[in-house]
Amino acid sequence: MVKLNIISLVAIALAATSSSSLAQDIPIPVPPPQRRPQPSTPLQQQRLQVEQIQSEAEAEIEKLLTPEQQTQYRQARRSGNNILDSLDTLESLSDTQKTKINRIVRTASQRILDLTRRRQSR
Repeated sequence: MVKLNIISLVAIALAATSSSSLAQDIPIPVPPPQRRPQPSTPLQQQRLQVEQIQSEAEAEIEKLLTPEQQTQYRQARRSGNNILDSLDTLESLSDTQKTKINRIVRTASQRILDLTRRRQSR
């Protein structure tokens, strides 16, 4: 019985030594950090998609504004106005700016509407 225990211990020690040396040679994959936890429900996924569309539209709109208009726009947004109400506070938007902003807003609205319709048809 003592021989069996000693042999078992030696075998375990050898296995542990060889497996630990193997572990040093094999890189352990580390998953990349996630920015945000994945939404757990379709409604949460849709909400994130809507937020993304709105953020993209807002960034496009801000690119069209002069630095002074950007300041006015950001102040209006910080005070709680939505995108359209914030745009109404801007002074002296050119016709070209109005046309491009209108196109951006319509495109974003259509994308959001399409998301909503896809969700309802499921």
